[in-house]
Amino acid sequence: MIIDETKITSFQSIITVVLRELRVAQGIHQAVLSDHCNKPSSFWEKVEAGKTKLDLDTLLRVCRPLDALPSEVISTAEKYRWAMEQRGWSVLLSDIGNADALMDLAPKYWASPGYRFWLASAWVGRTILDTPRFFDNGYAKGWYGLAAVFEFAVDEGFRATQLDEERNRPFIGPPKPGFNF
Repeated sequence: MIIDETKITSFQSIITVVLRELRVAQGIHQAVLSDHCNKPSSFWEKVEAGKTKLDLDTLLRVCRPLDALPSEVISTAEKYRWAMEQRGWSVLLSDIGNADALMDLAPKYWASPGYRFWLASAWVGRTILDTPRFFDNGYAKGWYGLAAVFEFAVDEGFRATQLDEERNRPFIGPPKPGFNF
């Protein structure tokens, strides 16, 4: 089997991205999670950046303020592992350091015009713990409904649309009647 170096991540990185998505969806600051771990305020920022390893104790401590069961987080990460492997990714159980493509792409998504536009639109969707879903209709089967950060990692076309500054400008709309420029 040939491993594509641009499509390699770790299971720990998937869990970290799931936790970050939960934190942002609930409007919880990184320092709050650091506090729950009895660590300095910058601790969780380093975890999300992949600079500090996420261990079991940390996972257990941060799930409480995120109102999530550790088993839900791990189960969701397992579904994303399957979905990513279905799309040609290699998901390792060991730490892979700087070679982790997901930990490289996720921050690019969170800094993208598409993500900023999505945040500004205040669209409320399903929680990441409800994604992805598996389908099998007898003709085709696979995973669908990936959270945007994972879709950004696995789909180059989606990535291009999210990085397109022009496409992700807010719609201002026509001027109101009687409004003079």
